Amino acid sequence: MNEASKLVTDSLLNEFVTIKVGNSAFTVYPPSIKVLCRAISEFSKIGMDGEYNKLTVLSELPLNSTHIIKGLSALIVGDVRNWRWKAHRVGKQLMKLNLSELNKVKEDVISLAGGDDFFVCAASLKSMSVMAAKQK
Repeated sequence: MNEASKLVTDSLLNEFVTIKVGNSAFTVYPPSIKVLCRAISEFSKIGMDGEYNKLTVLSELPLNSTHIIKGLSALIVGDVRNWRWKAHRVGKQLMKLNLSELNKVKEDVISLAGGDDFFVCAASLKSMSVMAAKQK
């Protein structure tokens, strides 16, 4: 398979991810800007600003796990009615995961929120604004 067909196939197949958490399965779709802002708002509250080793990272877990769980929950439920309540329910299930399972969920969800499309859009609009504002 050549590179172009592989890229097209991957983009078609990666429109959603199904995540299994305990006995529940969630279908996660690429997040909208509104959902990304909700998640990033929670992720920005994570307070790890220093030098850490494996032991001191564990001491930060109780302080930061709620922000991680809330951000991931917002990405999982998406933009639906009563999203706070649904995200709270998903968060209760995410709390039961061990750290490697939580990391796997994070990898799967964040892969849908890739910044490539945003970067292309922002770069092209910025170049357009430079061309429009250029004096003749």
